[in-house]
Amino acid sequence: MLRYSMTLLGFLLISVGWVQTLSAQTSVDPTGMVPGTTPSVDRSPNPGMPETREPGGIVFSGLRASCVRPGTILTIQGKNFDTMSHNNRLGLNNAGKLIELEILNKNKTRISSYLPKNNVEFNTSYDLVFYQKSNEYTFKQTGLSVRTCPANDITSNDRSVVQDVIILVEEAQENPVRSELQRRGLPIVDVYSLNALQSVLIHTRASNAVTVIQELRVVFPDAEIDLNNDLTASAKPRLYAHKTLGWTSDSGCQNTQLGFPIGLLDGAIDQNHSAFADQSIVSRNFLGDQKIDLNHATSIASILIGNNQEQGYQGLIPGTNIYNAVVLRVSSSGDQLASTVAVLQGLDWLLSQQVRLINVSLSTATANRVLNKGFILSIEKGAIVFSSAGNQGPEAPESYPAALDGVFTVTAIDSRQKIYRDANQGDFIDFAAPGVDIWAATPDNKGAYVSGTSFATPHALAVASLILKNNSKISRQVLSRALSFSLTDLGVPGNDPVFGAGLLKVTC
Repeated sequence: MLRYSMTLLGFLLISVGWVQTLSAQTSVDPTGMVPGTTPSVDRSPNPGMPETREPGGIVFSGLRASCVRPGTILTIQGKNFDTMSHNNRLGLNNAGKLIELEILNKNKTRISSYLPKNNVEFNTSYDLVFYQKSNEYTFKQTGLSVRTCPANDITSNDRSVVQDVIILVEEAQENPVRSELQRRGLPIVDVYSLNALQSVLIHTRASNAVTVIQELRVVFPDAEIDLNNDLTASAKPRLYAHKTLGWTSDSGCQNTQLGFPIGLLDGAIDQNHSAFADQSIVSRNFLGDQKIDLNHATSIASILIGNNQEQGYQGLIPGTNIYNAVVLRVSSSGDQLASTVAVLQGLDWLLSQQVRLINVSLSTATANRVLNKGFILSIEKGAIVFSSAGNQGPEAPESYPAALDGVFTVTAIDSRQKIYRDANQGDFIDFAAPGVDIWAATPDNKGAYVSGTSFATPHALAVASLILKNNSKISRQVLSRALSFSLTDLGVPGNDPVFGAGLLKVTC
Protein backbone atom coordinates (compact mmCIF):
# COMPACT_ATOMS: atom_id res chain seq x y z
CA MET A 1 0.00 0.00 0.00
CA LEU A 2 1.42 3.34 -1.07
CA ARG A 3 1.00 6.67 0.64
CA TYR A 4 1.05 9.86 -1.42
CA SER A 5 1.45 13.39 -0.13
CA MET A 6 -0.85 16.09 -1.49
CA THR A 7 0.36 19.38 -0.17
CA LEU A 8 -2.63 21.70 -0.24
CA LEU A 9 -5.88 19.88 0.09
CA GLY A 10 -5.45 19.07 3.78
CA PHE A 11 -7.86 16.12 3.73
CA LEU A 12 -7.20 12.40 3.75
CA LEU A 13 -8.58 10.83 0.61
CA ILE A 14 -9.54 7.21 1.12
CA SER A 15 -10.68 5.43 -2.02
CA VAL A 16 -12.62 2.18 -2.36
CA GLY A 17 -11.97 0.38 -5.65
CA TRP A 18 -14.59 1.11 -8.29
CA VAL A 19 -13.56 1.99 -11.76
CA GLN A 20 -16.93 2.61 -13.34
CA THR A 21 -18.76 5.88 -13.67
CA LEU A 22 -21.86 5.37 -11.57
CA SER A 23 -24.25 7.82 -10.04
CA ALA A 24 -24.42 6.97 -6.34
CA GLN A 25 -24.48 10.22 -4.41
CA THR A 26 -26.07 9.71 -1.04
CA SER A 27 -25.73 11.67 2.15
CA VAL A 28 -27.36 9.62 4.88
CA ASP A 29 -28.07 6.01 5.64
CA PRO A 30 -31.43 5.03 4.12
CA THR A 31 -33.93 4.04 6.76
CA GLY A 32 -36.31 1.87 4.83
CA MET A 33 -39.85 2.70 3.86
CA VAL A 34 -42.80 4.49 5.32
CA PRO A 35 -45.61 2.06 6.15
CA GLY A 36 -48.07 1.82 3.30
CA THR A 37 -51.10 4.05 3.52
CA THR A 38 -54.11 4.50 1.34
CA PRO A 39 -53.81 7.94 -0.24
CA SER A 40 -56.30 10.00 -2.16
CA VAL A 41 -55.01 10.37 -5.67
CA ASP A 42 -55.11 13.61 -7.65
CA ARG A 43 -54.97 12.24 -11.15
CA SER A 44 -54.09 14.15 -14.27
CA PRO A 45 -57.17 15.67 -15.89
CA ASN A 46 -56.58 13.71 -19.10
CA PRO A 47 -56.56 9.93 -18.78
CA GLY A 48 -53.29 8.45 -20.01
CA MET A 49 -51.57 11.87 -19.88
CA PRO A 50 -50.22 12.30 -16.34
CA GLU A 51 -48.98 15.68 -15.25
CA THR A 52 -45.22 16.23 -15.47
CA ARG A 53 -45.08 19.88 -14.42
CA GLU A 54 -45.89 20.82 -10.86
CA PRO A 55 -46.75 24.24 -9.41
CA GLY A 56 -43.60 26.31 -9.15
CA GLY A 57 -42.28 25.00 -12.45
CA ILE A 58 -40.98 21.61 -11.25
CA VAL A 59 -40.67 19.26 -14.22
CA PHE A 60 -40.15 15.49 -14.10
CA SER A 61 -38.57 14.40 -17.38
CA GLY A 62 -37.07 10.93 -16.93
CA LEU A 63 -35.18 8.32 -14.96
CA ARG A 64 -31.50 7.55 -15.22
CA ALA A 65 -31.86 3.77 -15.38
CA SER A 66 -34.29 1.47 -17.18
CA CYS A 67 -34.71 -0.58 -14.01
CA VAL A 68 -33.66 -0.18 -10.38
CA ARG A 69 -32.93 -2.80 -7.75
CA PRO A 70 -34.54 -2.40 -4.33
CA GLY A 71 -31.99 -1.14 -1.82
CA THR A 72 -30.11 1.04 -4.33
CA ILE A 73 -30.24 4.58 -5.67
CA LEU A 74 -33.02 5.90 -7.92
CA THR A 75 -31.95 8.96 -9.95
CA ILE A 76 -34.73 11.22 -11.28
CA GLN A 77 -34.07 13.86 -13.93
CA GLY A 78 -35.98 17.06 -14.60
CA LYS A 79 -35.92 20.79 -13.95
CA ASN A 80 -36.30 23.22 -11.04
CA PHE A 81 -35.94 20.58 -8.33
CA ASP A 82 -34.16 23.19 -6.23
CA THR A 83 -37.53 24.92 -5.71
CA MET A 84 -38.93 21.93 -3.81
CA SER A 85 -39.66 22.71 -0.16
CA HIS A 86 -38.77 20.45 2.77
CA ASN A 87 -42.45 19.42 2.90
CA ASN A 88 -42.37 17.99 -0.61
CA ARG A 89 -42.15 14.21 -0.88
CA LEU A 90 -41.66 11.60 -3.59
CA GLY A 91 -43.14 8.14 -3.43
CA LEU A 92 -44.07 5.01 -5.32
CA ASN A 93 -47.71 4.07 -5.76
CA ASN A 94 -48.97 0.63 -6.64
CA ALA A 95 -52.50 -0.61 -5.99
CA GLY A 96 -53.21 2.25 -3.60
CA LYS A 97 -50.17 1.65 -1.40
CA LEU A 98 -47.67 4.50 -1.00
CA ILE A 99 -43.97 3.84 -0.42
CA GLU A 100 -42.09 7.00 0.50
CA LEU A 101 -38.71 7.58 -1.17
CA GLU A 102 -36.03 9.17 0.95
CA ILE A 103 -34.49 12.11 -0.94
CA LEU A 104 -30.75 11.84 -0.41
CA ASN A 105 -29.46 14.56 -2.70
CA LYS A 106 -30.95 17.06 -5.13
CA ASN A 107 -29.94 19.94 -7.35
CA LYS A 108 -31.76 21.84 -10.07
CA THR A 109 -31.91 18.98 -12.54
CA ARG A 110 -31.47 15.75 -10.59
CA ILE A 111 -32.79 14.01 -7.49
CA SER A 112 -31.04 11.03 -5.93
CA SER A 113 -33.35 8.98 -3.74
CA TYR A 114 -33.16 5.63 -1.99
CA LEU A 115 -35.38 2.78 -3.16
CA PRO A 116 -36.04 0.74 -0.01
CA LYS A 117 -35.67 -3.02 0.10
CA ASN A 118 -38.73 -3.73 2.22
CA ASN A 119 -42.13 -4.23 0.60
CA VAL A 120 -40.79 -3.47 -2.88
CA GLU A 121 -41.31 -6.25 -5.40
CA PHE A 122 -38.83 -7.25 -8.10
CA ASN A 123 -39.77 -6.78 -11.76
CA THR A 124 -42.73 -4.54 -10.91
CA SER A 125 -43.85 -1.16 -12.26
CA TYR A 126 -44.67 1.65 -9.79
CA ASP A 127 -46.04 5.12 -10.46
CA LEU A 128 -43.69 7.87 -9.27
CA VAL A 129 -45.79 10.41 -7.38
CA PHE A 130 -45.20 13.86 -5.91
CA TYR A 131 -46.94 15.14 -2.82
CA GLN A 132 -46.79 17.22 0.35
CA LYS A 133 -46.72 15.42 3.66
CA SER A 134 -49.65 16.38 5.87
CA ASN A 135 -52.35 14.64 7.86
CA GLU A 136 -53.46 12.88 4.72
CA TYR A 137 -51.44 11.91 1.66
CA THR A 138 -52.70 13.64 -1.46
CA PHE A 139 -50.40 13.17 -4.38
CA LYS A 140 -50.07 13.92 -8.08
CA GLN A 141 -48.73 11.76 -10.84
CA THR A 142 -45.33 12.82 -12.23
CA GLY A 143 -45.90 10.97 -15.47
CA LEU A 144 -43.00 8.63 -14.73
CA SER A 145 -43.02 4.93 -13.92
CA VAL A 146 -40.31 3.18 -11.94
CA ARG A 147 -39.66 -0.44 -12.83
CA THR A 148 -37.73 -2.61 -10.44
CA CYS A 149 -35.24 -5.03 -11.96
CA PRO A 150 -35.80 -8.79 -12.09
CA ALA A 151 -34.41 -10.64 -9.08
CA ASN A 152 -31.59 -12.15 -11.16
CA ASP A 153 -30.68 -8.91 -12.96
CA ILE A 154 -26.98 -7.95 -12.81
CA THR A 155 -27.09 -4.74 -14.84
CA SER A 156 -28.50 -2.52 -12.11
CA ASN A 157 -26.62 -0.28 -9.68
CA ASP A 158 -26.11 -3.15 -7.22
CA ARG A 159 -23.81 -5.01 -9.58
CA SER A 160 -21.50 -7.64 -8.17
CA VAL A 161 -18.26 -6.09 -9.45
CA VAL A 162 -15.50 -4.60 -7.39
CA GLN A 163 -15.70 -0.83 -7.44
CA ASP A 164 -13.47 2.03 -6.23
CA VAL A 165 -14.66 4.11 -3.29
CA ILE A 166 -12.87 7.21 -2.02
CA ILE A 167 -13.13 8.89 1.37
CA LEU A 168 -12.05 12.48 2.01
CA VAL A 169 -11.58 13.25 5.70
CA GLU A 170 -9.76 15.58 8.03
CA GLU A 171 -6.39 14.24 9.12
CA ALA A 172 -7.63 13.45 12.64
CA GLN A 173 -10.17 10.98 11.21
CA GLU A 174 -7.68 8.86 9.29
CA ASN A 175 -7.18 6.20 11.95
CA PRO A 176 -10.89 5.76 12.79
CA VAL A 177 -11.63 5.32 9.08
CA ARG A 178 -8.81 2.82 8.69
CA SER A 179 -10.17 0.85 11.66
CA GLU A 180 -13.69 0.81 10.25
CA LEU A 181 -12.47 -0.40 6.84
CA GLN A 182 -10.44 -3.12 8.54
CA ARG A 183 -13.48 -4.17 10.59
CA ARG A 184 -15.47 -4.51 7.37
CA GLY A 185 -12.71 -6.47 5.65
CA LEU A 186 -12.19 -3.75 3.02
CA PRO A 187 -8.68 -3.20 1.63
CA ILE A 188 -6.86 0.10 1.84
CA VAL A 189 -5.55 0.52 -1.68
CA ASP A 190 -3.91 3.93 -1.28
CA VAL A 191 -3.79 6.82 1.15
CA TYR A 192 -3.05 10.32 -0.13
CA SER A 193 -2.09 13.15 2.22
CA LEU A 194 -3.54 16.37 0.79
CA ASN A 195 -1.53 18.73 2.93
CA ALA A 196 -2.63 21.86 1.16
CA LEU A 197 -6.24 20.95 1.78
CA GLN A 198 -5.45 19.71 5.29
CA SER A 199 -7.17 16.46 4.39
CA VAL A 200 -6.55 12.79 3.70
CA LEU A 201 -7.92 10.82 0.77
CA ILE A 202 -8.36 7.08 1.33
CA HIS A 203 -8.99 4.62 -1.50
CA THR A 204 -10.69 1.26 -0.88
CA ARG A 205 -12.59 -1.34 -2.92
CA ALA A 206 -15.91 -3.10 -2.44
CA SER A 207 -18.23 -5.34 -4.44
CA ASN A 208 -21.32 -3.64 -2.95
CA ALA A 209 -20.00 -0.09 -3.17
CA VAL A 210 -23.34 1.73 -3.10
CA THR A 211 -24.32 0.11 0.19
CA VAL A 212 -20.85 0.60 1.64
CA ILE A 213 -20.95 4.31 0.81
CA GLN A 214 -24.36 4.74 2.40
CA GLU A 215 -23.29 3.00 5.59
CA LEU A 216 -19.93 4.77 5.89
CA ARG A 217 -21.63 8.14 5.54
CA VAL A 218 -23.63 7.37 8.65
CA VAL A 219 -20.55 6.29 10.62
CA PHE A 220 -18.51 9.31 9.43
CA PRO A 221 -21.02 12.15 8.82
CA ASP A 222 -18.26 14.77 8.49
CA ALA A 223 -16.44 12.83 5.76
CA GLU A 224 -17.13 13.00 2.03
CA ILE A 225 -17.49 9.51 0.59
CA ASP A 226 -18.20 8.58 -3.01
CA LEU A 227 -17.10 6.58 -6.03
CA ASN A 228 -13.90 7.31 -7.90
CA ASN A 229 -15.83 8.71 -10.87
CA ASP A 230 -14.18 9.89 -14.08
CA LEU A 231 -14.32 13.37 -15.54
CA THR A 232 -14.12 13.83 -19.30
CA ALA A 233 -12.43 16.40 -21.47
CA SER A 234 -14.84 19.16 -22.50
CA ALA A 235 -13.80 19.06 -26.17
CA LYS A 236 -15.43 17.38 -29.22
CA PRO A 237 -10.24 25.08 -34.67
CA ARG A 238 -9.90 30.07 -36.81
CA LEU A 239 -8.09 33.03 -35.75
CA TYR A 240 -11.14 35.12 -34.82
CA ALA A 241 -10.81 34.61 -31.06
CA HIS A 242 -8.43 37.48 -30.35
CA LYS A 243 -10.62 39.94 -32.20
CA THR A 244 -13.76 38.68 -30.46
CA LEU A 245 -12.14 39.24 -27.07
CA GLY A 246 -10.79 42.65 -28.08
CA TRP A 247 -7.27 41.24 -27.73
CA THR A 248 -5.84 43.04 -30.77
CA SER A 249 -2.48 44.69 -31.43
CA ASP A 250 -3.83 48.17 -30.65
CA SER A 251 -5.45 47.08 -27.36
CA GLY A 252 -2.22 47.13 -25.40
CA CYS A 253 -2.95 43.61 -24.11
CA GLN A 254 -0.46 41.65 -26.16
CA ASN A 255 2.86 40.53 -24.69
CA THR A 256 1.58 41.15 -21.17
CA GLN A 257 3.83 39.79 -18.41
CA LEU A 258 1.68 38.53 -15.56
CA GLY A 259 4.25 37.90 -12.88
CA PHE A 260 2.41 34.85 -11.52
CA PRO A 261 1.84 31.28 -12.78
CA ILE A 262 -1.22 29.63 -14.33
CA GLY A 263 -2.33 26.10 -13.44
CA LEU A 264 -3.54 23.60 -16.03
CA LEU A 265 -5.36 20.55 -14.59
CA ASP A 266 -5.48 18.38 -17.69
CA GLY A 267 -3.46 15.98 -19.80
CA ALA A 268 0.21 16.52 -20.61
CA ILE A 269 1.54 19.33 -22.80
CA ASP A 270 3.74 18.28 -25.73
CA GLN A 271 6.65 20.50 -24.75
CA ASN A 272 8.59 19.58 -27.92
CA HIS A 273 6.03 21.43 -30.05
CA SER A 274 7.36 24.57 -31.74
CA ALA A 275 4.42 26.52 -30.27
CA PHE A 276 6.14 26.31 -26.87
CA ALA A 277 9.61 27.47 -27.85
CA ASP A 278 11.16 29.46 -24.99
CA GLN A 279 8.11 28.91 -22.78
CA SER A 280 8.26 27.82 -19.14
CA ILE A 281 6.24 24.66 -18.35
CA VAL A 282 6.51 22.71 -15.09
CA SER A 283 4.79 19.34 -15.27
CA ARG A 284 3.94 16.58 -12.79
CA ASN A 285 2.35 13.26 -13.66
CA PHE A 286 -0.44 11.83 -11.47
CA LEU A 287 -1.28 8.91 -13.77
CA GLY A 288 1.53 6.49 -13.04
CA ASP A 289 1.95 4.11 -15.96
CA GLN A 290 -1.46 4.86 -17.51
CA LYS A 291 -1.54 6.20 -21.05
CA ILE A 292 -1.36 10.00 -20.89
CA ASP A 293 -3.48 12.20 -23.15
CA LEU A 294 -1.32 14.72 -25.07
CA ASN A 295 -3.92 16.30 -27.34
CA HIS A 296 -6.18 18.20 -24.98
CA ALA A 297 -3.64 20.05 -22.82
CA THR A 298 -1.38 20.79 -25.77
CA SER A 299 -4.21 22.63 -27.52
CA ILE A 300 -5.25 24.54 -24.38
CA ALA A 301 -1.68 25.53 -23.55
CA SER A 302 -1.16 26.87 -27.09
CA ILE A 303 -4.18 29.16 -26.61
CA LEU A 304 -2.53 30.54 -23.49
CA ILE A 305 1.19 30.65 -24.27
CA GLY A 306 1.60 29.62 -27.94
CA ASN A 307 4.61 31.45 -29.36
CA ASN A 308 4.98 30.68 -33.04
CA GLN A 309 3.08 33.25 -35.07
CA GLU A 310 4.36 31.89 -38.38
CA GLN A 311 2.34 28.74 -37.75
CA GLY A 312 -0.61 30.64 -36.28
CA TYR A 313 0.10 29.97 -32.60
CA GLN A 314 -0.32 33.35 -30.96
CA GLY A 315 -1.03 32.73 -27.31
CA LEU A 316 -2.88 35.27 -25.21
CA ILE A 317 -0.31 35.40 -22.40
CA PRO A 318 3.03 34.05 -23.76
CA GLY A 319 5.86 34.04 -21.27
CA THR A 320 3.56 33.03 -18.42
CA ASN A 321 4.77 30.09 -16.32
CA ILE A 322 2.46 27.11 -16.72
CA TYR A 323 2.16 24.45 -14.03
CA ASN A 324 0.76 21.34 -15.71
CA ALA A 325 -0.90 18.77 -13.40
CA VAL A 326 -1.20 15.69 -15.62
CA VAL A 327 -4.46 13.90 -14.74
CA LEU A 328 -6.13 13.15 -18.10
CA ARG A 329 -5.56 9.66 -19.47
CA VAL A 330 -6.59 7.79 -22.61
CA SER A 331 -8.71 4.72 -21.86
CA SER A 332 -8.51 1.45 -23.76
CA SER A 333 -11.53 2.58 -25.79
CA GLY A 334 -9.87 5.90 -26.67
CA ASP A 335 -11.85 8.09 -24.26
CA GLN A 336 -10.19 11.01 -22.47
CA LEU A 337 -10.81 10.44 -18.74
CA ALA A 338 -9.58 11.82 -15.43
CA SER A 339 -10.32 10.00 -12.18
CA THR A 340 -11.45 11.86 -9.08
CA VAL A 341 -8.32 10.68 -7.25
CA ALA A 342 -5.96 12.02 -9.93
CA VAL A 343 -7.84 15.32 -10.15
CA LEU A 344 -7.62 15.92 -6.39
CA GLN A 345 -3.93 14.99 -6.33
CA GLY A 346 -3.27 17.42 -9.18
CA LEU A 347 -5.35 20.16 -7.56
CA ASP A 348 -3.49 19.76 -4.27
CA TRP A 349 -0.12 19.93 -6.04
CA LEU A 350 -1.04 23.13 -7.86
CA LEU A 351 -1.98 24.76 -4.57
CA SER A 352 1.28 23.56 -2.99
CA GLN A 353 3.15 25.33 -5.82
CA GLN A 354 1.39 28.59 -4.93
CA VAL A 355 -0.65 28.47 -8.13
CA ARG A 356 -3.90 30.35 -7.64
CA LEU A 357 -5.43 30.75 -11.11
CA ILE A 358 -6.39 27.31 -12.46
CA ASN A 359 -7.87 26.14 -15.78
CA VAL A 360 -10.09 23.03 -15.48
CA SER A 361 -11.41 22.02 -18.90
CA LEU A 362 -12.85 18.79 -17.50
CA SER A 363 -16.41 17.94 -16.53
CA THR A 364 -18.71 15.25 -15.22
CA ALA A 365 -22.48 15.07 -14.85
CA THR A 366 -22.00 13.26 -11.54
CA ALA A 367 -22.20 15.42 -8.41
CA ASN A 368 -19.39 13.45 -6.78
CA ARG A 369 -19.18 14.54 -3.15
CA VAL A 370 -15.45 13.91 -2.79
CA LEU A 371 -14.57 15.76 -5.99
CA ASN A 372 -16.80 18.70 -5.10
CA LYS A 373 -15.43 18.94 -1.57
CA GLY A 374 -11.89 19.10 -2.92
CA PHE A 375 -12.72 22.03 -5.16
CA ILE A 376 -14.68 23.78 -2.40
CA LEU A 377 -11.68 23.47 -0.08
CA SER A 378 -9.33 24.83 -2.74
CA ILE A 379 -11.59 27.84 -3.32
CA GLU A 380 -11.77 28.47 0.41
CA LYS A 381 -7.97 28.56 0.38
CA GLY A 382 -7.95 31.23 -2.33
CA ALA A 383 -7.87 29.28 -5.59
CA ILE A 384 -9.58 30.90 -8.58
CA VAL A 385 -10.98 28.15 -10.80
CA PHE A 386 -12.23 28.57 -14.37
CA SER A 387 -14.10 25.49 -15.56
CA SER A 388 -15.72 24.45 -18.83
CA ALA A 389 -19.51 24.15 -18.96
CA GLY A 390 -19.43 20.75 -20.66
CA ASN A 391 -20.39 19.46 -24.10
CA GLN A 392 -23.41 17.26 -23.42
CA GLY A 393 -25.94 19.56 -25.07
CA PRO A 394 -28.52 22.15 -23.96
CA GLU A 395 -30.83 19.59 -22.31
CA ALA A 396 -28.08 17.94 -20.27
CA PRO A 397 -27.90 18.42 -16.50
CA GLU A 398 -25.37 20.79 -14.98
CA SER A 399 -21.78 19.57 -14.91
CA TYR A 400 -19.14 19.56 -12.20
CA PRO A 401 -16.98 21.20 -10.97
CA ALA A 402 -18.52 23.94 -13.13
CA ALA A 403 -21.81 24.05 -11.19
CA LEU A 404 -20.14 24.57 -7.80
CA ASP A 405 -20.50 27.91 -6.07
CA GLY A 406 -17.25 29.83 -6.43
CA VAL A 407 -16.23 28.31 -9.77
CA PHE A 408 -16.25 30.55 -12.87
CA THR A 409 -18.08 28.56 -15.57
CA VAL A 410 -17.41 29.23 -19.25
CA THR A 411 -19.46 28.32 -22.31
CA ALA A 412 -18.35 28.50 -25.95
CA ILE A 413 -19.41 30.73 -28.84
CA ASP A 414 -18.37 30.86 -32.49
CA SER A 415 -17.12 33.69 -34.69
CA ARG A 416 -20.70 34.98 -35.13
CA GLN A 417 -21.16 34.98 -31.35
CA LYS A 418 -23.61 32.09 -31.61
CA ILE A 419 -23.65 29.45 -28.89
CA TYR A 420 -21.77 26.21 -29.45
CA ARG A 421 -24.47 23.67 -30.28
CA ASP A 422 -23.21 21.00 -27.86
CA ALA A 423 -22.63 23.29 -24.88
CA ASN A 424 -24.42 22.57 -21.61
CA GLN A 425 -26.84 25.27 -20.53
CA GLY A 426 -28.23 26.35 -17.18
CA ASP A 427 -28.12 28.90 -14.42
CA PHE A 428 -24.58 27.83 -13.54
CA ILE A 429 -23.12 29.46 -16.70
CA ASP A 430 -21.13 32.61 -15.87
CA PHE A 431 -19.48 33.79 -19.09
CA ALA A 432 -19.10 33.08 -22.80
CA ALA A 433 -15.83 33.06 -24.73
CA PRO A 434 -14.61 31.88 -28.16
CA GLY A 435 -14.50 28.09 -28.33
CA VAL A 436 -15.60 26.98 -31.80
CA ASP A 437 -13.13 26.41 -34.64
CA ILE A 438 -10.10 27.58 -32.68
CA TRP A 439 -6.70 27.02 -34.27
CA ALA A 440 -4.56 25.19 -31.72
CA ALA A 441 -1.45 23.07 -31.42
CA THR A 442 -1.67 19.28 -31.47
CA PRO A 443 1.04 16.70 -30.74
CA ASP A 444 3.92 15.95 -33.11
CA ASN A 445 4.32 19.62 -34.05
CA LYS A 446 0.96 19.72 -35.80
CA GLY A 447 -2.12 21.92 -35.51
CA ALA A 448 -5.87 21.62 -35.93
CA TYR A 449 -9.12 23.51 -35.56
CA VAL A 450 -10.74 22.46 -32.28
CA SER A 451 -14.15 23.11 -30.75
CA GLY A 452 -15.69 22.77 -27.30
CA THR A 453 -16.18 24.55 -24.02
CA SER A 454 -12.70 23.25 -23.10
CA PHE A 455 -11.18 25.77 -25.47
CA ALA A 456 -13.39 28.66 -24.39
CA THR A 457 -12.19 28.32 -20.81
CA PRO A 458 -8.55 29.44 -21.33
CA HIS A 459 -9.80 32.51 -23.23
CA ALA A 460 -11.90 33.55 -20.24
CA LEU A 461 -9.11 32.75 -17.80
CA ALA A 462 -6.70 34.91 -19.79
CA VAL A 463 -9.06 37.89 -19.54
CA ALA A 464 -9.20 37.40 -15.77
CA SER A 465 -5.41 37.16 -15.60
CA LEU A 466 -5.07 40.73 -16.89
CA ILE A 467 -7.15 41.95 -13.97
CA LEU A 468 -5.14 39.89 -11.50
CA LYS A 469 -1.93 41.27 -13.00
CA ASN A 470 -2.58 44.56 -11.22
CA ASN A 471 -3.28 42.85 -7.88
CA SER A 472 -2.88 39.07 -7.80
CA LYS A 473 -4.22 38.84 -4.24
CA ILE A 474 -7.71 40.22 -4.83
CA SER A 475 -10.62 37.99 -3.78
CA ARG A 476 -12.77 35.99 -6.14
CA GLN A 477 -15.68 38.33 -5.36
CA VAL A 478 -13.67 41.41 -6.36
CA LEU A 479 -12.49 39.67 -9.53
CA SER A 480 -16.07 38.73 -10.39
CA ARG A 481 -17.17 42.32 -10.04
CA ALA A 482 -14.25 43.55 -12.17
CA LEU A 483 -15.10 41.05 -14.91
CA SER A 484 -18.70 42.30 -14.91
CA PHE A 485 -17.46 45.65 -16.23
CA SER A 486 -15.92 44.05 -19.34
CA LEU A 487 -18.90 42.14 -20.71
CA THR A 488 -20.92 42.26 -23.90
CA ASP A 489 -24.44 40.98 -23.31
CA LEU A 490 -25.51 38.16 -25.64
CA GLY A 491 -28.87 36.48 -26.13
CA VAL A 492 -31.82 37.72 -24.11
CA PRO A 493 -31.07 40.88 -22.07
CA GLY A 494 -29.35 40.22 -18.78
CA ASN A 495 -28.00 37.01 -17.32
CA ASP A 496 -29.36 33.92 -19.05
CA PRO A 497 -28.76 30.14 -18.99
CA VAL A 498 -27.24 30.11 -22.48
CA PHE A 499 -24.55 32.82 -22.37
CA GLY A 500 -24.48 33.62 -18.66
CA ALA A 501 -23.64 37.28 -18.12
CA GLY A 502 -22.26 37.53 -21.65
CA LEU A 503 -19.03 37.64 -23.66
CA LEU A 504 -15.89 38.57 -21.74
CA LYS A 505 -13.84 41.38 -23.29
CA VAL A 506 -10.37 42.58 -22.34
CA THR A 507 -9.66 46.01 -20.90
CA CYS A 508 -5.97 46.92 -20.92
